[in-house]
Amino acid sequence: MFLELIGDYESMLLFDPFIGNGSPSVKIESLRLYIEYKSLPVGTTLCGPNGEIVNAIDKGQPVCAFPNPFLDAYITSACMVSRLGYVSG
Repeated sequence: MFLELIGDYESMLLFDPFIGNGSPSVKIESLRLYIEYKSLPVGTTLCGPNGEIVNAIDKGQPVCAFPNPFLDAYITSACMVSRLGYVSG
């Protein structure tokens, strides 16, 4: 999971079915990085808002994986889940 790759464990709580609606929203910076991860050219190094290179939890540098033709659907889904809260079952 991308949030684990960048070490944003707090945002991962949104996807925990045992936490429910009390979980925090995905951080806007993590959402921005995910959009770049999925939309920039393959091999592009991810950078933070001030231009600093983002390091993965394994001390490597996450690079953009592949352009995704379904990115708009992913972004819409992520925003809706973040806004409405996770609902299990």
